[in-house]
Amino acid sequence: MPIVQKTPVQMLEEQAKQQGERVFLSQPVNRELCDFSWEAVSKMTRLLAGSLRQLGFCPGDRIAVLSKNCAEWFITDLALMAGGYISVPIYPTANADTIRYVLKHSGAKAIFVGKLDDWPAQEAGVSGDLVRLAMPYDTMPAQYHWQQLMEMAPPLEPSYPEPDDVMSIIYTSGSTGNPKGAVLTYSSYSWASQAVAQDLQAGTEDRVISYLPLAHITERVYIEVPVYIAGWLSISQKVWIPSLTM
Repeated sequence: MPIVQKTPVQMLEEQAKQQGERVFLSQPVNRELCDFSWEAVSKMTRLLAGSLRQLGFCPGDRIAVLSKNCAEWFITDLALMAGGYISVPIYPTANADTIRYVLKHSGAKAIFVGKLDDWPAQEAGVSGDLVRLAMPYDTMPAQYHWQQLMEMAPPLEPSYPEPDDVMSIIYTSGSTGNPKGAVLTYSSYSWASQAVAQDLQAGTEDRVISYLPLAHITERVYIEVPVYIAGWLSISQKVWIPSLTM
């Protein structure tokens, strides 16, 4: 089957219409499983994108994400795409020096912070003038919190970028010196995701478990791929984020 260039947000919107209340993401919180339907994820994506616009961020602005894997990581990533922002994922195990370097080098104007094992040690890497947006977990202090962001503004109608527009800047872990940033376009990401979806040939009972950090491009392609799997095979594919992210 030929690969058609569609962005993850386009695929999400299509699946929200087709799959509706079927479960897309499952997230353990306090030892209870929370399910997010395709329709709910689509709505939250547009609400979050609208709040970012309300806060004054413009398409093309770079916004970082520092968190362990969770359902909100997916929603944040999709919202950044929907608003035309450029995401800058940071490894959740990064130390303060690495975080500081990536934020400065990328020119990030804000950072989403989520579940972290030792946020007090990492907070020094986030400058005081950077806008912080918190996911609903125990994390570093922030100006805006998840529920506020869900209620701040009307939902934003998603933008559909050109294939060669920049989607994300992916940084290496910094184990061999300063992290290096790779510029990722929508075209390259969409092609890889759809190629993986075709190769997996998953069925309706298959589940995808999010294990490696989503800041790693391989994990991001394979784990966000259900929007494409559902699109190609017309199934309800679910991502399960395991208890290690609780």
